[in-house]
Amino acid sequence: MKLGYIKKERDGYWDNANEGCEECEGNIDYESFTAAVLWQPTDSFDAKLTYDRIEDQSDLPPMDPFFNGETPFQTLSDFDQRGVDYDLDAFTLEMNWETKIGVLTSITGNRDATDNVRTDFDGASLNDTASPIALFHTIRDQDFEQFSQELRLSGSFNDDWDFSTGVYYYESELGFEQNSTNIAQIPNPVASVGLPCAAIGLTPNPSVGDVLCQTPQAYDSHLAGEDVKSLGVFGSVTWRPTDKLEVGFGARYIDEEKEMNNAFFETTDPLLNGCVLFQP
Repeated sequence: MKLGYIKKERDGYWDNANEGCEECEGNIDYESFTAAVLWQPTDSFDAKLTYDRIEDQSDLPPMDPFFNGETPFQTLSDFDQRGVDYDLDAFTLEMNWETKIGVLTSITGNRDATDNVRTDFDGASLNDTASPIALFHTIRDQDFEQFSQELRLSGSFNDDWDFSTGVYYYESELGFEQNSTNIAQIPNPVASVGLPCAAIGLTPNPSVGDVLCQTPQAYDSHLAGEDVKSLGVFGSVTWRPTDKLEVGFGARYIDEEKEMNNAFFETTDPLLNGCVLFQP
């Protein structure tokens, strides 16, 4: 039996001037666990089962808004950036059986992963003077499942010839959903004739007024997915005519099918968005 554990923690080193906190963003919170059991009931057979678990809830590096000058390690974010919420479970079973014609190997793998990512791409608030984007918040949800199975026979015809042949099956499913909200901000295009932002259906900036105009809040949804099924057949031979020369030849045939979908929606109605994203 083998057991392993990794823990990583680090406090943030980014200041959020909008929230008035120091070194409060950019944290690392990562854990992984592994366990393996080897069973060998006879000299000709062994089986090893391995399990891996990953949990990552670290922050993404915060966005640094450039409209207020280059201020490394400072953000003006007004959106709760939990960063990455990533979970992975992985199982692998490998079995080896020594037969009279060679070693028969079976490798079975299964992966199941989910991640949720929240990002404040503009790195500022609606009170700031960033242009042309005043607000750009995103939440991404993703699920991924994978299964694979390999059967392989390896052996020797004699002292000069070795061989390996087998089949490999693979399937996976990916689901992706990303919901975003954004507000554009531009200099008042009718200021030269003395009109406010409201005259053209826009909203004045909360801190500097009609100098900058903000568009209505828009909501975007991006949905995508991919299903894969693949079957491969492979083989190879190795020939050693002398002690100093080795010649190998291999071939592989793969039959693979993929189904994909991709859709993008845009609206100003928050009820039609998969996840409503208002500024705080």
